[in-house]
Amino acid sequence: MEAEAMADRISKLNQKVKNHLELANDSYKTAANSHKCLKEYQVGDLVMAYLHKSRFPAGHHSKMTNKRIGPFQILERPGPNAYRLDLPATMRISPIIQRFLSFSLPCS
Repeated sequence: MEAEAMADRISKLNQKVKNHLELANDSYKTAANSHKCLKEYQVGDLVMAYLHKSRFPAGHHSKMTNKRIGPFQILERPGPNAYRLDLPATMRISPIIQRFLSFSLPCS
């Protein structure tokens, strides 16, 4: 009888600890994700793009050039994390930009 009571007490204690850990993890998750904002853009929206060093057009150097270009209109969304932008042909880079490399205009 005493062993069953002890086992029952330990299982209740384990469940209580598990519930507290889940609550703590949820509060940590909401606090950590409170500053993250992955905005979904629609076709036709104007966005700015951020260019990595490897994506600069030929003849441009990335050291002194502005890395933010735009605004450009979104033509389509070929995947969940990519946008096809209306880039001019003179840029000679791929018009598909990943979602985390694009950001909305400050006023919109």
